[in-house]
Order: sequence, then structure tokens, then C-alpha cells
Amino acid sequence: MTFGIGTALTRDQFHCTILIITTGGVLAKKFEQFDTIRENCRKRTTKQAERMFHRNSKKGKIEVVLGTSVRIPVPLVDQAKCDQCNILGVVMEKIGGNFFHLETKFGVLEGGYTLNRVLISF
Repeated sequence: MTFGIGTALTRDQFHCTILIITTGGVLAKKFEQFDTIRENCRKRTTKQAERMFHRNSKKGKIEVVLGTSVRIPVPLVDQAKCDQCNILGVVMEKIGGNFFHLETKFGVLEGGYTLNRVLISF
């Protein structure tokens, strides 16, 4: 089985010897197939991103009132084997923008939390 690889010696305009490696045949077709697959993947990824953007922009915005119960996911690095994956908390106050102070039975959590970091319990 040949891959269609050939070599040739030639001289350039400065009379230097250059080794030229040419590809053809099966190998060149494989490279063309890889390029078309990559291009199709790029197109599909951008199309999927556009669909996600339109789907999320159509959703209604959720308004959180004070006293709403939320589930707060605990990062894996902070969990022991027997710890829970989530902690229940309550929205105590709204800090400018979309940030909230949350309180659990263990006390008030430091920093502000946004809605994408917590799950609202209905």
C-alpha cells in the first residue's frame, strides 16, 4: 500500500538545493476529509450555541423575593464522603444587581450569590 508520498530535489532562485516532499493519493484524501469534518463541527457548534442563546433569551426572568428557599451546591473539594451535596438556605437580602446574601442554619454565607450558582426550591 502506498501513501503517495514523493520527494524531489530542485533549485530555487538562489541556486540552493531544496528537498520537496509532496503528498498525494490516500493521505491527501484523508487530510481533506479531516478538514471537512472539522469545518462541519465548527458549523454545528456555532449553530448549537445560537439555538441555546435564543432558547435562554426567550425564558422569563425569575424574580426572587426575600425569604425564598434555595439549594446551594457544595463544591466537591469541600465535601467529605458522608457530606451532603447541597445545603438549604434562605435569601436574606438583595445586594446591588443580581447578588444575594444567603443564610443557612450554620450562619450567613460570605460573599454574594447569583441565581446561576443556586437552585430555587419551589
